[in-house]
Amino acid sequence: MGGIGKTTMVRAVYERISRQFEFSFLLTNVRDSVEKNGLLKLQKQLLSGIWTKKDDISDLHEGATIIRRLLGHKRVLLILDDVTHSSHLKYLAGNEEWFGSRSRVLITTRNEHLLIEHGVERRLKVEEFNDEDSLQLFSQKAFKKGYPEEDFLDLSKSFINYAKGLPLALEVLGSFLHGRDLNEWNSALRKLGRVCNLEIFDILKTSYDGLDDEEKKIFLDISCFFCGENQDRVIEILISCDVSAIIGIKVLIERSLLTVSYGRLQMHDLLQDMGREIVRRESTDEPGRHSRLWLPEDVKHVLTKNTGTEAIEGIVLDSTELGIKVRVNAKSFSMMNRLRYLVIKNGNLLNGLECLPNSLRILNWTEYPSKSLPWDFNPEKLLELNMCHSCIEHFPLGIEPLYNLKTVKLSNSLNLVNTPNFKGMPYLELLFLEGCTRLYEVDPGIEVLEKLTVLNLKDCKNLVHFASSVRGLKSLKVLNLSGCSKLKKLPNDMGHLESLVEVDASGISIQELPCSIGMLEGLVSMSLRDCKLLVCLPGSVGGLKSLKDLNLSGCSKLDKLPDELGLVACLEKLDVSGSGIREVPSFIGLLKNLKELSLGGCKLRSPKLWNMMFNPFQLFQKRSHIPAGLSLASLSGLPSLTQLNLSDCNLSEIPSDFGCLFLLKYLDLSKNQFVRLPESIGQLSSLKHLCLNWCRKLQTLSELPFHVWVLASNCISLDTLANQRGQCNSVLQGRFVNCFKMVENESCKSIALPLLTSYLKSLHCGFLHGPKPEPEAYSEEVRFDFVAPGNEIPEWYNHQSVGSSITVELHPGWSRNKLMGFATCVVFRLLKPSLVEWFIDCMLTADGKLLSGYGQVFGEKWGQPVSDHIWFFYVHRDKYPCILESRDIYHQLEFSFIPHYVQGQMGEEIVQVKKCGVRVVYEEDVEELWQTLLKQSNLKRGLQLYDDDAASSSTAIGASLEEEEEPHPKRFKRLKLDGAGPSDQKHG
Repeated sequence: MGGIGKTTMVRAVYERISRQFEFSFLLTNVRDSVEKNGLLKLQKQLLSGIWTKKDDISDLHEGATIIRRLLGHKRVLLILDDVTHSSHLKYLAGNEEWFGSRSRVLITTRNEHLLIEHGVERRLKVEEFNDEDSLQLFSQKAFKKGYPEEDFLDLSKSFINYAKGLPLALEVLGSFLHGRDLNEWNSALRKLGRVCNLEIFDILKTSYDGLDDEEKKIFLDISCFFCGENQDRVIEILISCDVSAIIGIKVLIERSLLTVSYGRLQMHDLLQDMGREIVRRESTDEPGRHSRLWLPEDVKHVLTKNTGTEAIEGIVLDSTELGIKVRVNAKSFSMMNRLRYLVIKNGNLLNGLECLPNSLRILNWTEYPSKSLPWDFNPEKLLELNMCHSCIEHFPLGIEPLYNLKTVKLSNSLNLVNTPNFKGMPYLELLFLEGCTRLYEVDPGIEVLEKLTVLNLKDCKNLVHFASSVRGLKSLKVLNLSGCSKLKKLPNDMGHLESLVEVDASGISIQELPCSIGMLEGLVSMSLRDCKLLVCLPGSVGGLKSLKDLNLSGCSKLDKLPDELGLVACLEKLDVSGSGIREVPSFIGLLKNLKELSLGGCKLRSPKLWNMMFNPFQLFQKRSHIPAGLSLASLSGLPSLTQLNLSDCNLSEIPSDFGCLFLLKYLDLSKNQFVRLPESIGQLSSLKHLCLNWCRKLQTLSELPFHVWVLASNCISLDTLANQRGQCNSVLQGRFVNCFKMVENESCKSIALPLLTSYLKSLHCGFLHGPKPEPEAYSEEVRFDFVAPGNEIPEWYNHQSVGSSITVELHPGWSRNKLMGFATCVVFRLLKPSLVEWFIDCMLTADGKLLSGYGQVFGEKWGQPVSDHIWFFYVHRDKYPCILESRDIYHQLEFSFIPHYVQGQMGEEIVQVKKCGVRVVYEEDVEELWQTLLKQSNLKRGLQLYDDDAASSSTAIGASLEEEEEPHPKRFKRLKLDGAGPSDQKHG
């Protein structure tokens, strides 16, 4: 793009390397030179100094021949700057044969296609400056040094943000501001928000001037209305305006006026400002003569004063930003015969609306206040109609065929009683009628919509008749009928929806599905959540060969699933929580691709009945009528399962065969009656989250996999963590709210501090001295989190304070390299019983600069503490890269622990932070704490190091040292091999 620094770069290259060539030529501003003097003059300039008869050249072909003859055996450096036409390259640098070996030709252009057309394979797009380089360049111009003056730092950053890395803008603005005071800087910044800088504008506009009329139209539409929009949608809109959008957008991309990021059209902010400035200059006194209107004040002026003219092609108004309803004159659009786009949010009509232009392609009027559209409105070119939250009652569209209409959105139009006449919209693709609560039926003509891909009737609570036949909806991919509570029947011919991918019929009043549903071989997702009257599924569901997600939660009368569901091999998610199912389906073990299974709230008759999901031999015998070909090897339980929800299932015993679920990450066993977990749970090497909330009879925890986050709030019988002599327990983090028995014999700090030490030691030995984990695993394992009853802060936290904040002074010369992270703890209590969800937010500030925060959520779902509790938290240094990477050396850190309420604004404080503690953790702190705990063998809680055969686990705390005063040498051997640092070896 213009102003990016192309000329500056090639000048620098020329000065650096030109002496390495026999002949060197720098032709800057080729475009200007050709426009002023012609291309033949430029050929003669190129030959000047190497050929005395240059003035005898009569035409471009002769000049090209002479250039090739004279330079064909010479080592040449030729730089052509600002090339804008293929003829420039054709007659100045035809091809590689024009110059001798080891020659170099450098070309700069704003049009990449010129290089492609000329066969230039090595092309480089010049990028904008980053913030650091931008600040340096700006400062050199504004302050004549490489950094800004302190009082001007924030303002400098504002100007840099405006320039968005464009060197031209940085130089122009910096030079303009040099020597001016703060008031002048502030005034200039405010002006930039309204008026484009002329010097920047003129250079950027050069690229726009090189476009043809259609390309200019596309550029202005995007800069005023569609920047950031989906590329495919914008192309479709522009094509409806009789514009060759595909090639037009490609040209804008080649000329660096447009980019595409993640499928969306993007434009440099200054280019967008330039485009909008071009529109503003169409009329200096009356916005009604502008081709495009987007500024609220301009749109408000035109619509209230009725000053619109036929020049207007697009209007976008979002008056919700103004906090008011803009009054629209009844005749506002009477003169706008060329209006293509009309987008109004929160517009008000005083006397109705007399007319709308038939030229419209986009009509988007949210909260349209009238009961109907103008009677003579016939938008034959309309592409999109969006009138959500409108007052429309009857819809007249469709009397005349609307062959261009592809999208209709009337969602939440509470007065709408009838749908449009679909026979007049044969090419409709998207139909949204969500929340139209007075809608009683859908027009029977919907069957003719062969192009329809999405039909959304969600929450049409009075919809009784959907469609007698849907056979014609051959393209339908998404059908949403959720919340249509009076709908009692689905069409019998649903099996003809051959393109259907997703069906959501949650909360409707059907008792059964049509048998034809099994013909939908492409169906991927089906939700029948909260269909309270549903009593069975047809056996034909076995034909849903592509089904991956089936949600039957809340279907309270559904007490059995058909055996044929076991044939749906692709099924990945099955949710029957809260249903009437009392036995785990016998076919469940056949679903070898099942990843998520939820049986929450299903009151199973006997825990033994679902052992079969782990026992392939029982399953094979019970399902002997399943077609042959299934080998025993394929019936190894549920090998793909990653999430399992067995909460509130009336389980008094957990089966011992959990160990086969090697991929399981999330396990919810909350609200059950079991006393202990099976030892096999320790074999779940992938387990990350274990939920045991409200398991009131749970007394002990078996050995768990390392780095499992445990939710065990209100487990009032749990005492494992207080009485685990001789056991190895790897619970390193979790939430044990109201688990008072756990801390009866020991204080919470005596439990949490060894766990934190074990965690830090594993982090130190495993992460800092070994290969870094993958990002996903790393994010899960670089924080320690533990909550339990208690009110004593361990002495190890060397900075302690009463209240909710604490300041830490960093000693001079503190080492960033040895910094591991920050350990914090906070004592808090709930002042009064509350069902409100709340959390404690820890904010870290360094020398007054807010860095980041983290929090802990509480509430009825997460555990509501009834007395003093203490929260131990450790966060790794990588959460604060600015501390490690910043050029600044911080001197003071402030930690603030602030309660917040998630649901609503509380009138009084219900949470009190009583005291807090902090320790900035360095590598030597970990080793010191480790050795201290090793020597405290008289504690009930000890520390167990790795055995040689514990290769898959990290360091674990939780067993006594069996009366040993010093660690056993054999056990410490593993630690040395894992790459402990010098301090570790010294203590060892």
